[in-house]
Amino acid sequence: MPPLHAAPPPGRSPRRHQLDPLNMCAMKIFKERVYGAARDRARNCLLRLVRRDREGEAVDAGQVKAVVQVFVQMGLGTLENYEKDFEAALLQETSEFFSRKAQEWIVDDSCPEYLEKAEEYLVKEEDRVAR
Repeated sequence: MPPLHAAPPPGRSPRRHQLDPLNMCAMKIFKERVYGAARDRARNCLLRLVRRDREGEAVDAGQVKAVVQVFVQMGLGTLENYEKDFEAALLQETSEFFSRKAQEWIVDDSCPEYLEKAEEYLVKEEDRVAR
């Protein structure tokens, strides 16, 4: 039996196994077992909260931010999961929401009123992002 610390065979260099840090291992397991199962429900709940906020209802901005951070963190150093699992749906929802609003405003409001509402909602969106 060769000794435990024997030199590598000729022609082979010593290799050290690169292990992920413990926190990265935990994140990968969480991503695989929890995030994968809850991703769609979390996204749909988050979109409902954004919709309610846009309609003027009070929502917990801290809760929204915390769930968004889960999407970001599941990218494990990239924004890939945020973009794929949440941002795409948010952009679609945003487009549909403002298309509906624009149709309502065109029917109900004069041009200056329409422009005022568009500006008001733009400011609200900027504030929402800043929170």
